[in-house]
Amino acid sequence: MNPLAFLVPAFLAGLAAIAIPVLVHLRHRERKEPVRFPSLMFLRRIPFREVRRQQIHQWPLFLLRVLAVALLVFAFARPFLRGRDAPLVATGAQGKELVILLDRSASMGYGSRWSRAQAAARDAVNGMGRDDRASVVLFDLGAAVNTRPTSDRTMLLAAIDAAKPGTATTRYAPALRAAGELLTGTHLPRREAVLISDFQRTGWKGDDLEPLPEGTVLKRVNVGRDSAPNLAIVNADLTSSPAGTVVRARIVGSGITGPVQTRATLELDGRPSGTRDVSIAGDGIVTVAFDPASLGAAGARGIVRLESADSLAADDTFQFVASGERPLRVLLIESPSAAPFLRRVLEISRVPRVELKARPSLRAEELTTSDVVILNDVPFPGGEAGRRLEESVRGGIGLVIIAGASAGGWPLTFIPTKLGGSATGGARLGVLRRDHPMFEPFRGPRSGDFGAARVWRYRTVPGDSLEALARHDDGSVALAEAKAGRGRILIWASALDNVWSDAPLQPVFLPLIHQVAHYAAGWVERSPAWSVGEVATVAIPQGSGAQLLVLGPDGERERREPQNSALAVALEESGFYEVREGRSGGKLLAVIAANPPAEEARLDAFDPDDLRLATGAVDSVSSRPDVSTLSPEEAEKRQGLWWYLLAGLTVLLVAELLVANRSRGVSRVASHESREGLNQHPDAGAAIS
Repeated sequence: MNPLAFLVPAFLAGLAAIAIPVLVHLRHRERKEPVRFPSLMFLRRIPFREVRRQQIHQWPLFLLRVLAVALLVFAFARPFLRGRDAPLVATGAQGKELVILLDRSASMGYGSRWSRAQAAARDAVNGMGRDDRASVVLFDLGAAVNTRPTSDRTMLLAAIDAAKPGTATTRYAPALRAAGELLTGTHLPRREAVLISDFQRTGWKGDDLEPLPEGTVLKRVNVGRDSAPNLAIVNADLTSSPAGTVVRARIVGSGITGPVQTRATLELDGRPSGTRDVSIAGDGIVTVAFDPASLGAAGARGIVRLESADSLAADDTFQFVASGERPLRVLLIESPSAAPFLRRVLEISRVPRVELKARPSLRAEELTTSDVVILNDVPFPGGEAGRRLEESVRGGIGLVIIAGASAGGWPLTFIPTKLGGSATGGARLGVLRRDHPMFEPFRGPRSGDFGAARVWRYRTVPGDSLEALARHDDGSVALAEAKAGRGRILIWASALDNVWSDAPLQPVFLPLIHQVAHYAAGWVERSPAWSVGEVATVAIPQGSGAQLLVLGPDGERERREPQNSALAVALEESGFYEVREGRSGGKLLAVIAANPPAEEARLDAFDPDDLRLATGAVDSVSSRPDVSTLSPEEAEKRQGLWWYLLAGLTVLLVAELLVANRSRGVSRVASHESREGLNQHPDAGAAIS
């Protein structure tokens, strides 16, 4: 027999209320019903004496009232049964909360996997009972609840029919987390999740998963198969050569048991640009190089295709952007006797390639062909050259000032501060604004030891009207930024030689100077291709306006605003994204290519039962957990015995009302008969007090 327990046993003290109906039924009330007599002169008054013991006369009514009090107390105490054979749900509860998890990752497009997955989802919907509810969750890299819990089978089937496989990678954790949230919030007694997938190994690395609610049944429907040979293009590298741009495509084979022969073709802006034979035997990687191609200044959209497509067409093409990006044009103004460190560092830049012009003085006509001007320890140019430089910076080009002994002399209306005198000492770079875009390449560990450089002499830069990006360990400004119109101005507070500091001798000097030039010019590296699920960052030219339009591969339009002359675009599907100027889509500013993640090319699977074990779910209702292992709150919630106690209490109160009314009717009849008898026999009044 299952032992009975109570969730709130303190309410059992309410059983003392049973004394109330006991006292009510034992309390004796003296009758004071008047009886009319013609005369009282012959009657003698005798005091009334109670000689009978007090006892309960109406036992049915008394028992009903005692039982009603007891049921009310037990209901508030929240009883439940413990033990292995105790029911998980209250008797008669039939409803089930069903969550259908449908994998829509790129690998589900292999062969007939998707059609089998949809058929399995329809079977789950058609198997629903009258009291069941279901929801549909589509998942790949993330999970989206496509249909909220409903009993409408037509709505559920329509959602399944409208779903399509995507081009993102597989992740099981978000899907199971969404299922847990839906099942936790249900009021139905039974919980079940149906996971329909090919159970791709790359989707779960064995890491911890959030457990499903206790007692949840997890059904696994595997629509994959053990053998799934596949060829996929996972990357395309672009290198420059004197003859043009060379495209090298990397092709990966997985699950292949014999040699495979196929052909790869290259298209640039929709025109064929080369063909290469591909031969691969077994699992491995093959790289094919196409002939150099000439690209215009605007670049080209490129696609590499495998001619003999296999059962997974999504990874048989690879899209990229062959950039015709011009070099970064740097105009360096310095004395002929200046130390060569800065010039040499700029000359060896490769990404991007720097087109360097070194001049002893500024020529105004060269400003139109420059992206950034560097004044290396020289005074600010005066006259027409200075005025043109100010206009160009306000128009969007960058300006870098190396504040040696000769620097300074600019108009305060242009840069609202004046350099102070030089200070000497042994300062080091102490504090850097690593959250600033200027220092983005140096955010990671071991990305540069700035503290190793010693500064023996520097100019004081008042920081009230400028933004300090770096400071010496004595608190003085080492690098400051100012804004003028659409242009950026950077001021380095020390000369870049081996007299004022040893910074040019440190390993961090080369990447720092490259980043200073890139940031001042507003240059952002463009990747030829991205993966679905990543966030691509593209540089937005100065003066492009505050509103941009992003066009997705499916034609979806999204209006965005750039931040710090850059725009972040979340890539949700494979294809080409366009970034255009204005709200309605004007000038084309950037093109982004997105492809399925390379890991989706490997189709080997893991044992689906491992997911069930990792989430603590059960195979079927018959393999439910022992109730004794549940918490008291969970066991009481599932059994819900207090509802039945309240229902029984309602029945008892109705019965008590009927019995009480019947007892009062019998008492009135007896009293009436007694009075009639006295009226007919007046002499009997002598015996009545």
